[in-house]
Formats: sequence, C-alpha cells, structure tokens
Amino acid sequence: TLHILGYRRQALKLYLEAETTVRQQPAYRLAACLGNGCVLFAFREESSLIARLADELLPLAQENGFNLWARVARFFGGLAASDLDDNLAGSHMMALTENDLEDQEVDKSCYLGLLAKAFMNSGQFDIAAETVEKGLHEAEKIGEHYFTAALLRIRGEIELANGAGDRAAEASFREAIAFARRQNARSWELQATTSLAKLLRSQGRFEEARAELREINDWFIAADVA
Repeated sequence: TLHILGYRRQALKLYLEAETTVRQQPAYRLAACLGNGCVLFAFREESSLIARLADELLPLAQENGFNLWARVARFFGGLAASDLDDNLAGSHMMALTENDLEDQEVDKSCYLGLLAKAFMNSGQFDIAAETVEKGLHEAEKIGEHYFTAALLRIRGEIELANGAGDRAAEASFREAIAFARRQNARSWELQATTSLAKLLRSQGRFEEARAELREINDWFIAADVA
C-alpha cells in the first residue's frame, strides 16, 4: 500500500524489516512474507529480486503443503523468467498458474494485469489485450481497484504495441492518471504520466509532455526529501 501511494522507499524498508523478522518465525509466516515480497518487487519492476524470492518460496511451500504460496511462487517465477530471459516460457508458466486461480477472486485483477504485460512483452498482443480486459472486468466485479490504474496504463501500452493507435492509447493513459489521482495512487500516476509523456513527445508535443510530468515529479521530489 505504501508503494502504491508513492512512498516507495518506506515500503521497501518495511518489507526488509518484515523479512528479517519472519526468518525467526514459523514457515508459514516466512512463506507469506516472501509471497508478498514478490508482489512488491513486481510493482517495483525488479525481476532479479522476484526470482530470488520465488526460488526460495517454491520449495518452502511445497515441503510444507502451502498450495497457495506454491502457486504464487510459480506465477512470479514465471514473471521473472519472462522479463529476464525474454522468452515465452515465463508467460506460459504464468498463464498456467493463473488458470489454477479460477476460484480465487482476491488479487486476480493484479495477476491478470501482470500476465497481460508479460504477453505484450513477448509479442503476444492479441492475448495481451484479452487478458487486460479480463483483469479490468475482475476488478469491477468484486470492487477491488488497487491495480486498476495500472491495468489501464498497461491497456494503453498494449494499444500502442498492437496498432490500435495513438488516440486509443492516449485515452487509456489519461483514464489511468485520473483513476490514480482519485486514489492518491502516486506510483500508478507516475507510471501512467510517464507513458503519456513518452507518447506526446513522439508526436512532437514536447511542452505538453513536460507540463504533464511536472506536478507528479514535483510530488515525488518533495516526498523523497520528506
């Protein structure tokens, strides 16, 4: 939550303190911490750290019969492989694991968004577009919107990649920014604004791009100082 709100340094500090603590506690607490760490580092886009946590989590979960955390380890291990190895095997593992989560609604919109991004990065644009829409539907269905702004930004990136056009992508980025602002979700606002600014610069709209970025960049500078 701290990361989403923009307090990224504090979020990392809190996670590292938690990981140190649970290493002195029962196996289930360690598994839960490692699993949630995978989520945090996915938000931070730090795939090497995701791989480290997933590699430790999977055997721990399997040895203790923690089926949920084993699925989490496989999903995020696939995410790390998709990013680090740049092949289809990682997204395939993510998709297989996501299918195992059919009865689990909580967090599913987030998993679908990360899967859509992996599909996009591996050039599977059609299924990426289908997956991000499925994620948005899941979020709306249960009212879980902590990842919705990120989903909208990912949709915009997919629209650029699959040839849907600049206009559709710009609309998605602006929708993501508006949604993030309503939640004070500064990290998602920064990502969406950065995507929008990149698009605007590609169209020669340099001053507009600078104006879009100015406010959110100023907030992060002030938050980091604080």
